[in-house]
Amino acid sequence: MQKCMDMKKWIDDIDSWKAPTELEQIFPIYQAGYDIYNRPVWVFEFGKFDLKSQFNKGTQGIEDLKKYMYRNTLIMLDVGHRQSARNKGPSINGIAQALTVVDFDKFKVANFIHSSIFSVLQDTFYTHSHLLNAVWSKVLMINLPYPPKLIKAVAVPFLGPLVNKLEVYGRR
Repeated sequence: MQKCMDMKKWIDDIDSWKAPTELEQIFPIYQAGYDIYNRPVWVFEFGKFDLKSQFNKGTQGIEDLKKYMYRNTLIMLDVGHRQSARNKGPSINGIAQALTVVDFDKFKVANFIHSSIFSVLQDTFYTHSHLLNAVWSKVLMINLPYPPKLIKAVAVPFLGPLVNKLEVYGRR
């Protein structure tokens, strides 16, 4: 029972946490509207993410980024639940399915080079992939500077079950 109360407090804390404006600017994530099937469309402007600067802030920068990601995951789950309750769009187990676009436009490898970025990203993204698997019906990666087959091969440890919903498109 105590673990359940701890989890509720943790969710309430994340839900009420106000992300620093700078964090929202260097990690643009937003709902862009709805597609033709009435699914929420989530956009991650991943090419603009500046992980290196956030990690250079040390432990607090990393913790703020994790909170920001969890808060956005909770928002996506909430939107999916509310959309399903309104009987709009396809849903599974009371959660409306969403279309997700991960845009790599302006992607720079230099923004991802830091000693602990990959381990933190793998752990965090993998956890989120299991939570968001219930919400995302399709994940489109666009404007990738690398071959789609390479991306799919290296995405498994980061995206977990979402890899099966992944469609990859290069810049051409």
